[in-house]
Amino acid sequence: MFGGPQGSGTLTITSTRFALTWDRFDLAVDLSTAAPAVRATQGTDSSEVSTTHAAEPIDFGIVPLPVGGEWTMQGKRGDRCTATVGTALSSLDCSGMQPPLDRTLQGWDFVERKPLPRGKSTAQRKSQLASSFGELGGEWTVLTPRLRCDVKIEGLTFMTSCEEQIDKDKFRKGSLTLTLDPAAGTASGTTTFGGEISARRR
Repeated sequence: MFGGPQGSGTLTITSTRFALTWDRFDLAVDLSTAAPAVRATQGTDSSEVSTTHAAEPIDFGIVPLPVGGEWTMQGKRGDRCTATVGTALSSLDCSGMQPPLDRTLQGWDFVERKPLPRGKSTAQRKSQLASSFGELGGEWTVLTPRLRCDVKIEGLTFMTSCEEQIDKDKFRKGSLTLTLDPAAGTASGTTTFGGEISARRR
């Protein structure tokens, strides 16, 4: 979260698996089957998501995840998303999301202080740049129900500047720069909040 305390986590990426552990949040995606399994845990809350995936081969460079194409995701608590992952435009349309993802992936009524029925997020590439991340290279505009980000991915560097709506007429801004060094197995960067970011491949 913007302005929050520094933390640490573990990210695992292979050609068939994506997993993230951060604080009390865990996300695991098994991409080894035609219907990838997704499981998320936040504290004592846990949810499993059933999916369908019509794959489209996309070159993401050093990120070997086969996530291109059309997706549907259905949870057991009424949460549902459809997604398209393309080379220049990706979109995510969700409804019935549960905390904490409802405020990010679903619209939010700042007057009534409650989620709106659904929300749509998009990532659109404005220009293409050479990058070790293949088709991810370029300048992007990312929009979610509460965030607007300008993202630049070039070479091995990822830069983003975001504005987050936190109340009806209140916004806060932040930026992040992160550079990978595959030979050394490290990544390092900074944020506008004075925090340093570092990672090391295990």
